[in-house]
Amino acid sequence: MLVGDSDGGREPESELDDSMIGRYLSELSMDDPERKSTSKPQLRRFIHHDKPIKRCGFLGSGVESCVYHVEVEGKSYALKLARHWPYVDSYVYLHKVRKRERLMTSPFVHECRAFARLDSVGDNGTWAVKCHGWIKLNDQQFKALGNKHRTFCRWAVVKDLIREELTMNDIPEIRRKMQIARKALLWPRDIKSENYRGSFVVDLGSTLTYPYIRRFWSNTRRREAFAYLDKDISEWEPSLWDGKLINRYYNEMRRKAIDEAREQREERAREDEAGREAQTSRASISITEDANSNDIKPQNDI
Repeated sequence: MLVGDSDGGREPESELDDSMIGRYLSELSMDDPERKSTSKPQLRRFIHHDKPIKRCGFLGSGVESCVYHVEVEGKSYALKLARHWPYVDSYVYLHKVRKRERLMTSPFVHECRAFARLDSVGDNGTWAVKCHGWIKLNDQQFKALGNKHRTFCRWAVVKDLIREELTMNDIPEIRRKMQIARKALLWPRDIKSENYRGSFVVDLGSTLTYPYIRRFWSNTRRREAFAYLDKDISEWEPSLWDGKLINRYYNEMRRKAIDEAREQREERAREDEAGREAQTSRASISITEDANSNDIKPQNDI
């Protein structure tokens, strides 16, 4: 619950609900020929939103969602199911946002608006993975996922299923395609190697789309963010641990930790060796003293 605004009481949480439709979501299907608005990004609905879903596998989970490999009408997709929102840590900033704007700050709406913008400018499936729209799961569809946890709601985004892992060969293409996001007036804020499949970013839950809440949008900071992202991506390299791409900073930290651990082992080995030498030396002295003691003969009384 959040502290009330003008009434001095407490108000209900801003949950993901049907009020998103008409504001951030469109009831039109993705294949509808009607022109898509670029100024008011609204993601269109998955064309098979009322068809049975077959769960084929679990692809992963995070703070914001979990992702399933599903099959609908004989075709494979990645279905990203949102967690109930707001989260506990959302309250840190929600009190600074007007009630009617709070839903706009949710990761689900972030992702829907970003994909809607890309789709409206003809770039769906270029910079980011291709999106097939939003879906609100019915009881049968939700049960088909085998998910009984209360942390998940019924709202999801359907995307292409990409199996290719990110490689060093993808880096030039990733850097080049950042211009697509820039021109689409997007502000990617969570670009990291684990959010890529091949050269496509697959998670837009932290991406802001213009127009956005004024206090959280800055053209200057956005330009700086793109410059930083380009530099960061240029420094990705295979991890020393598992071969997956990470920023070289983490490899340097790992090398440093490995070197420090090796130095500690070598230091302990030297200390152990010094201890053994000291013990051997003491034992040798003791033996010598015993031998000298045995060489002393007692004198006879005169």
